[in-house]
Order: sequence, then C-alpha cells, then structure tokens
Amino acid sequence: MTKSLKTDMAPPQSSSLPNGWHIVRFGDVAKKISDIVDRKNCDLDHFVAGEHMQTDDFRIKEWGTMDNGYLGPAFNHKFSKGQILYGSRRTYLRKVSIPHFDGVCANTTFVIEPTGDDLIPELLPFVMQSAGFNEQSIRMSKGSTNPYINWKDIACYEFAVPEKKEQRRIATTLWATEDCIVKGERFVAAAEQAKQVLMRELFSKGIGHFKFKGIKWIGNVPEGWHIIKIKDFTTVIRGASPRPKGDSRYYDGPVPRLMTEDVTRDGMWVHAEIDSLTEDGAKLSRFLKKGSLVLICSGGKETVGLPGLLSHDACIHDGFLALTKINDTVANEEFLYYWFLYYQKTMEQIATHGCAFINLTTDIISNLTITLPPLQEQRQIVSILSHCDSTIAASRTNLIATRALKMKLIGQFFSRVGN
Repeated sequence: MTKSLKTDMAPPQSSSLPNGWHIVRFGDVAKKISDIVDRKNCDLDHFVAGEHMQTDDFRIKEWGTMDNGYLGPAFNHKFSKGQILYGSRRTYLRKVSIPHFDGVCANTTFVIEPTGDDLIPELLPFVMQSAGFNEQSIRMSKGSTNPYINWKDIACYEFAVPEKKEQRRIATTLWATEDCIVKGERFVAAAEQAKQVLMRELFSKGIGHFKFKGIKWIGNVPEGWHIIKIKDFTTVIRGASPRPKGDSRYYDGPVPRLMTEDVTRDGMWVHAEIDSLTEDGAKLSRFLKKGSLVLICSGGKETVGLPGLLSHDACIHDGFLALTKINDTVANEEFLYYWFLYYQKTMEQIATHGCAFINLTTDIISNLTITLPPLQEQRQIVSILSHCDSTIAASRTNLIATRALKMKLIGQFFSRVGN
C-alpha cells in the first residue's frame, strides 16, 4: 500500500480495528479525472455549476445548457453519467453529486471515480458524505473568503473498511435508505401539486355544485356564493416600525414581534419571537390578537402576499398588512388564509413594479374582490385543505427523519473514519 502523506489527523490504528477491517487512503480508492474538452467542438449540451449541486443530496435536479448565456472558460472539464462531482470550494457545504447525464463543469468541481480493489464502487459517495471526510476537507482548506482544497488534501485522507462481503451489506442498506429519500421527496412534491389542483377546483367550483353564474373578470362561480370586496367585511391595516416610548398610544415592554422570516409556505400558523421594546414602543393599533390574518407586503417576489395566521398575540412591523375585525358571519379566517395562499401569484402581480412591495395607500388589498362560499362550505373547504397540509407535514417529517437516519448510518458504518 502506498505510504500515507503526512497530515494533522491521526489515522485509525490497525490494532484497534475489528477482524477483517483494514486502513485505506482515499487516493487509493478514488481518482480525480481531468478530461479537458473544447466546448465548441464537442457534442455536450449541459453544464453543472456549484449552485446546481445541493448539500447532502446526490441528485442533480437543475443544470444549465451551453446555449443559455455566458459560460466562463473554466467550464471545460468533462464528466460522464455516474461519475462523482465534488465541490472543492466551501467544502463545508458538503456537495457530492452523481449526474445522470454527460456534461461539463468548472475546474473547481472535482470529477471523481472509483479505483483500486479496496472499496466497492457503490460505497465511495457515502464515504465522501461521512463526517470524517468532511472534517478533513474543511481542516485542509485554504483561504478565508472562498476556501478551497487541492486534490492532495483529500487524497491523503485515511479511513477503515471491512471485508467485501460486509461492504456489500453496508452499501445495500445505505442505497435502500437513499431510495426511501428519493421516493419521499417525490411523494411530497406530488402531494403539494395535488393540493394546488385541489385548491383550484375548490375555489372555482366549490363542493357539490351543479349550477353556476358568470361573473365579469372572474368567470363562472357556484350560485349562492358571495362576490364581495375585502373592505366590505374586514379592516386592512399596515404594520408599523417601533416608535419612541413615552406616549400612551404606544405599547411599552416585552412583546412578540412578527418578522417576515416567521411566515413560510409550510404551515398556516405563524409564530413570533419575544422582543423587548423597553426603549422603543409598538403602536397599540398594530398589536394583533391570536388568529389575525397577516400578509407579507414587502420582502421578495417569492414571499410578497404570503399569508399566515398568528398563533398568539403579536405586534407586526411595517413589512406586513393585516386583516382584522373580520365579520365572522361572512368569512372564516382559515378560509381566507387558503384563499390568499392560492392567489399569492396575484399578490405578486399587484406588488409595486420594480420592488416586491404592496402599497396600502392605493387600497389595492381592500378593494380586492373575493368569491366567498357560505360559511358551512368554507369550513368544509378548510377541513379538506388542512387534511392535505397534515399529510404533507407528516411526509416532510418522515423525510427529515429518513435523511437523519441515513447520516446516522453513515456515521456508524464509517465511525472509524479519521479516528
């Protein structure tokens, strides 16, 4: 076996290994491929950049094409389907990918494939996801702003492997776990898509209707539904920044404050962090009760118009609008949440051109026209959609647990890596 390069990591000692285990160097089981191509005279159409590779995810879900904009001269390293791509910059991001197509990448992405007879090829990607390998790559990285490693920095990494029969058992277990992750992600994506289709049907056709009426600018809606403006059954207010204390109109003291990052697409109810306003104050009119419906009115195009229901009393800052004093004989707050969630794209379109901001002074939200079913049907629609959300949330929880299990198994199987 080739003599190990010097490193500050103490390798595992042979005497401490179980029977059948032995020490190998990463450079003895993997090799870096440098296949330089002329992009103008090759039949490759795709390229993979750093942003196309995701943390702890073997799959490449996005990529670029050669004819789509400028591609720097460094993108001249060919990779083939099934080889391993490794991001050598900012290795703490743990980007290890296995492309399902041929293409090119930059010189900062290592193209790696198995070699030698010490490790079965199926295990190599998991070794590269192990904590020991990641610690080695971070420790040996150079530079501060955009740290990087050279091939020799990881080629010298030493770890222990069992005999081939045990390796195959480990590989079967890890790839089975990876398969569960892939199927779990597909299920979540399919469930989310199904929810969108269901919302489209529920907000246009309702439940069990056979008679419809045509409404200008809206289309056909079930008979018996109300066509009403937001301002006719609710009050829309805008959040406020903290103000100096000393005025009875302002709240003084610790108070939950809702920030835009608290609102996500993953759930109906949003929380707020407790924030002390002993030096500043929050206007009492902006201090909302639990259950109030809030909308992000500034932020990014991805989030503007995103709704949420307060899980407890909170003060909203000026990045929010809120619907308060909702007439509960007309509308259900949870139904309104789903309505705004479905029509969030409309909120994006009415946001001020050039910036993601909904200007309250134009009364654009107050004057929005909404189609409201009778209250009983609103509750039925909420029940259906909340059940969808519960299913999606449970699936996401299972997916997170499966990912954690995979990393735990890698840690157990390669626990001697870098010891």
